[in-house]
Amino acid sequence: MGGCLKTLVIQSRWMAVVSVAAGLGMVVAGCGSGSSSSTPAPTSLTFSTGGELPQGIGIDADGNAWIANEDSNTVTELSPSGAVIATITVGSAPHGVKINRTAGQLTSGQIWVENTGSSNVTVLSASGKVINTYQTGPGDTQPQHAVFDSQGNAWVTNQAADNVVQISPNGNILTTVALPSNTNPHAIAEDASDNLWVAGYSSGTVTKITSAGNIVGTFVVGQKLTGNAIDLVGNLWQSVSASAAVAELSQSGNLMGTFTVGSTPRGVTIDRAGQGQVFVANQGSNNVTELSPSGAVIATFAVGSQPENMAVDEQGNLWVTNAGSDSVTVLLHVAPPDLSGDDSSDG
Repeated sequence: MGGCLKTLVIQSRWMAVVSVAAGLGMVVAGCGSGSSSSTPAPTSLTFSTGGELPQGIGIDADGNAWIANEDSNTVTELSPSGAVIATITVGSAPHGVKINRTAGQLTSGQIWVENTGSSNVTVLSASGKVINTYQTGPGDTQPQHAVFDSQGNAWVTNQAADNVVQISPNGNILTTVALPSNTNPHAIAEDASDNLWVAGYSSGTVTKITSAGNIVGTFVVGQKLTGNAIDLVGNLWQSVSASAAVAELSQSGNLMGTFTVGSTPRGVTIDRAGQGQVFVANQGSNNVTELSPSGAVIATFAVGSQPENMAVDEQGNLWVTNAGSDSVTVLLHVAPPDLSGDDSSDG
């Protein structure tokens, strides 16, 4: 173990983390016989999230991780070394977390938390203060995930209401895009042209919506659609939970390919600072699959129980929430350093 720790000290900014691992109750993996392989597994760290059933995650500009704990009705802020900085009470059953890191916007630096149980979003400041709580529509909406547009407005998927709403920074609902009954919209991604790509969990379809709120395409993909993300050339990668696969759609909605991953895939995250590798969190097999832009499997990483969502920090570390073990696994340096960071997934 001593030699492995020395290597980690030289190669990683996590030197202090390793030295205090026992005191924080962290698990350090990736050392031992596997380190002699030509493609060694990355060193991984595991931290408690400070709450139950962790789901959404985002990384802020200081490298801190914000995690929604669905069964605790809280969001916890963790430092880069995994220490709990704050625990904030939000709405009921928080699921998604989205941090706006676009400079110059009114919402820049804010953390928006989608509360499925209370049909609202909680808006937090970078210091963890609750700024506002906004309803995402009348009645039972069950919001899941959100993205920010170029104007600083949030687009939120309402699973129970079968719609997507655009919410201004002060909480006004500007646009409501109705979807067919039993679509149950879950994940949402935004491309470079500000089009929104919405995954219907129950309908098995992906809907393309313009920034003006017009539906311009509906594409059949597969059953139980969860997380999705846009790659470097503008294609959508969509997890298909029922098929243990991830599908790639072109900008026009054509199916480019379907690629096998682990069991019950959820969140999808794209490496934006490198070659565009695709990371998929597999809830049923307790691992993360890394794919090349062509869909070839590069690696499979063991994580905690029932991984849900992921985010990449500025050091190229991949943070993975483990819903079944109330923890977050950090896969060190599996992606290139990315100063923009926070490519949070929406599984």
